[in-house]
Amino acid sequence: AVGVRVGHEDDLAVAGGVQIEGSHKTKTSYLESLRSWKDGELYSPEALEKLTVRATDTGVFDSVTARMAPPKAGDDAGAQMQRRDVILTVSERKPRTITLGGSYSTSEGIGLEGQHVWRNRMGRGDSLTLTARAAQLERVLSGEIALPHWRQADHTLKLGAGFTESETDAYDQRQISASAGVEISNKVHYGLGYGVNISAEHVRDATGEKDLLIAGVFGNLRLDKSNDLLDPTKGYRAELRVEPAGVFGDERILFMKSTFTASAYQPIDDRSRNIVAARFRVGTIVGAPLTGVPADYRFYAGGGGSVR
Repeated sequence: AVGVRVGHEDDLAVAGGVQIEGSHKTKTSYLESLRSWKDGELYSPEALEKLTVRATDTGVFDSVTARMAPPKAGDDAGAQMQRRDVILTVSERKPRTITLGGSYSTSEGIGLEGQHVWRNRMGRGDSLTLTARAAQLERVLSGEIALPHWRQADHTLKLGAGFTESETDAYDQRQISASAGVEISNKVHYGLGYGVNISAEHVRDATGEKDLLIAGVFGNLRLDKSNDLLDPTKGYRAELRVEPAGVFGDERILFMKSTFTASAYQPIDDRSRNIVAARFRVGTIVGAPLTGVPADYRFYAGGGGSVR
């Protein structure tokens, strides 16, 4: 819980700086930049809460708390306006995490996956994630750098690159890709993102073999009115994504893919042990015939053994 406590009931406090406590490798200047107030503004519980949320959103801390510092020695306790700093206490997570996993499916066979995450190597809440996956239908090697609160608060820059080799019933593909995007989320329930991506691929499908270069941009809007990010039991979510792209090489076309996804959750008992969940997805591709759209941009129905 975050609160504001200033000595006397009628006293007012104006915004000061940020003091950092706790063991951490994060740059102090970076944590100070996360504050939402300017010098001379009145403090509010909302401002302190926003500071803790922004620090937590970096993903490099186990715990974050903020409180008002006591008045400095010599300050007039009866003054109407006191300048008070905020003390931000942080506990940093381990600098790296290694995750290993496996899977088996009758349609996709055996799969192995590993992930290595490095945190805060640059001291600004950053993370570097390397992922490797080997399965019967797909092999993936990818990396992503995330820079939270990039250039301004609530903006996260993500840079990614990877190699993918796929062997599906619909197509076989080898692809090298790179992307750059920004995610903006200054409210809990709303968010948007935009970016660019480029890929070079060799694909074989029912239309033959092709070497393609694909360049595109994307934008998405998100609305989340569910009661829990990871385990929702009530509410709904919706997302709209638009992806204009150009294809060069053995094919030369321009097209745009749009998708809209919505899901809803409703408990059917008082303790929310049983949940009715529904998911809806609709999409369209305009500007190119089916055979001209790159294989990994098309819509597919069902699982690995279904009709495409």
